[in-house]
Amino acid sequence: MAEQVKGFFNSLLATAVWDGLKGLWGPAVLAAIFAVWQKLKQGSLDWFAIVGLFVLASILAFLNFRKKGSHPVQIAKIDSAGAKLKIHRAVYGAGPLAEIDIREKLQDSPRDAMVVIVDNTLVPRDPAWGVQKRLDVDYSYASDSVVHVSRMEARPGEIVRLVLPEDTEVHRLQIENQALRREIENLGPISTALQSMAKEDAEKLGERIRQCGQRLEFHFAPGSDPYVDVTTELWNGSVFDLVSFGEIRGHGTYAGRQLAVSPRIWAPVEPVLVCLKHGDTATLAVRQFLSIEVADTMVANFNCGVLVNFEAIAVPFKSVPKFGPPVHYTWWGPRFTMEQTTRV
Repeated sequence: MAEQVKGFFNSLLATAVWDGLKGLWGPAVLAAIFAVWQKLKQGSLDWFAIVGLFVLASILAFLNFRKKGSHPVQIAKIDSAGAKLKIHRAVYGAGPLAEIDIREKLQDSPRDAMVVIVDNTLVPRDPAWGVQKRLDVDYSYASDSVVHVSRMEARPGEIVRLVLPEDTEVHRLQIENQALRREIENLGPISTALQSMAKEDAEKLGERIRQCGQRLEFHFAPGSDPYVDVTTELWNGSVFDLVSFGEIRGHGTYAGRQLAVSPRIWAPVEPVLVCLKHGDTATLAVRQFLSIEVADTMVANFNCGVLVNFEAIAVPFKSVPKFGPPVHYTWWGPRFTMEQTTRV
C-alpha cells in the first residue's frame, strides 16, 4: 500500500509539473513577443512591463486551468432511457488512487453499441502521467447481467479499441479455450507419456523407419533415355509424421566412376511431396538417368558383377510439427550389381 501511495504522489507531482509547464508556456511566449516588439520599436526593454505582462497572462492561464478542472468536458445529454446498452461503471487510470470516473461520458453517448478508443482523449486530464492506464467497464445489454471488461491504454503508435457490447462469438471462443485448457491439464499423464515416446523415437528414428521392400529396374529401350529406378517401400513406426519435399543429395557411381547426371526423386505429380505418416507406408522412387555410352557398357557387362553404388545418395525427411522440435530422418541409397536389376 505504501508503494502504491508513493507512486500516486510521484505521478501526481509529475502531472502537476507538466500541467504547470503547459500553463506557463503561453504567457512566456506572449512576454517574449512583447519584448522583441519593444526592442525593435524603441531600442530598449521595459522589464517592468514585460514582467507585468507575464504575471497577468499567468494569472489568466491559472484561472482558465481551474475552470477546466472544475467543469469536466460536457457531452450533449440524450435520452438513453430506451437504450439497451447501460454503463454501470467506467473508470480510466492507473489504479484506485489515480483514476477518473467516465461512466457518465460513456452512458450519455448516443448508442445501442459503441466503440471506445482507449487513450487519454477519454478524460479531461491525464490521471497518471507517464504510467500506462487501464479502462475498466461494467455494463449490461438488454438484461440485468453485468459484464466486466478491461483494456490497457494504447502504446505509442498503436490503437486499442473496446467494442461494447462485446461480440458473443468472442465470449464463446473464450469459454471453449478455457475448456480446452482444462482438458489438456486433465490429459497431463497421457501427454507426458506421449512426450516420452516422442523423445525415445527421436533418438532411435533410424530403427523406427523400416524398409519393407525395394525394386531395382534398368530401363533401356531404343528411342528413349536410359535410366535406373530404385523404388523403396518405407514403413514409419514412430509417433512422427515425416515429409520430403523432393530434396536429394549426392551422386551415384558405376564401376567406381561418378555418373554425370544427378539423381532425382520421381513422382507422377510435381512438385514432389513424399509423406511418410505415423504407422503408414510410403513409396520413394529415385531415378538415375544414364548416358547412352554408360547404358551400353552396362548391357555389355550385365553379368560381370560390376558394382553400381548409390550409397552416397541421400533423401532427407523432416517431421511435421507435433511433438516439440522437428526431427530428421535420411534415406540412403543401396549398392547393387546390374544382375540384381530387372531389365525393362
